[in-house]
Amino acid sequence: MTDDVHDIRRVGARIESLLELRRWNEARPLVETLLAQRPDEAGLHALRAQCLLGQGDHAAALEAANRVIALAPEDEWGHRLCALVLGEMDLDQEAVRAADEAVRLAPDEWRTHKVFAEAAMDVPERSLDALRAAHEAVRLAPNEAVSHTTLGIVAQSRNDYTTAKAAYERALAIDPDQSAALNNLTVLQGTINLRRAVRGLAQSLRSDPHSEIARRNLDRLAMAFPLRLYAASVMALLAGLLIVRISGGPNPASWAVALLLLGGISAYAVLTAHIVPRSVRGYFGRRLVGSFGAWWNWFVCLAGVAIAVCTCLLPHGEVIGMIALRPILFGAVITGVMFVVNRSRA
Repeated sequence: MTDDVHDIRRVGARIESLLELRRWNEARPLVETLLAQRPDEAGLHALRAQCLLGQGDHAAALEAANRVIALAPEDEWGHRLCALVLGEMDLDQEAVRAADEAVRLAPDEWRTHKVFAEAAMDVPERSLDALRAAHEAVRLAPNEAVSHTTLGIVAQSRNDYTTAKAAYERALAIDPDQSAALNNLTVLQGTINLRRAVRGLAQSLRSDPHSEIARRNLDRLAMAFPLRLYAASVMALLAGLLIVRISGGPNPASWAVALLLLGGISAYAVLTAHIVPRSVRGYFGRRLVGSFGAWWNWFVCLAGVAIAVCTCLLPHGEVIGMIALRPILFGAVITGVMFVVNRSRA
């Protein structure tokens, strides 16, 4: 009997370790093996719910979480799991009710306030309650990086960027590898500084290779690379047109604009290749050409560069530039709108 208990504890520790590593597919069979021996143990059903949630099987995860509640109705864990699953299913009101019950059962447990804050922030009329809960989680667990990250996420959802930034920085002071804080702080600080943005997201992915948010934001940075070059070509086109109109044709000043554009593009490409960390360099490169949208961005970029260079160098380049000016400026407006939309989605 003692050996059986020892084995169960050993397997339980292995399961906990696998869950921390997000290796759901390996943890689930171990959980189900133990459940076959102890079908009425609420803790095992809770572990199974975590596995199923990680695998994306929300219906089965919700069933497992409800089983935890049935076996241990006065334990907050089942209600907290229900809130997490319902949140993933976009059933926000139901998630808030489940999280509220978890808080009622365990008001001194910081995780219940964390889950409530995450659920309530998606319900507009409970936004302030979410912020209060996030602050309470921090008060109860000031040395937990996750509690500060939750406060940052809730504050950011309320456009309180000062509080969000301070919360993310505090989370990273506690745990420099806190993936969500790394990603969100990088996005919050903006992507104008490419070096800081790419390295922040790369570090986020090293901390959590499964972070879809960090991966999507890195995708957006890669997609934006040719658009930055396009913006440079628009400025070169305007400068070249101004010079050739004033001087009556191409001259050393317009040639200099063309050379600066081509040299700047080359230097920027080399710089980007240098600053992108090796850990994500291959992925970043694939995303530069990995979709129709990426190829379209490159087409627009190269067209803009070609028109700007022709305007600055060819004898009748002014005609080419004037013909292309309207669609080029229209494209610049669309590019700006895409940038704003992509940043808001990040």
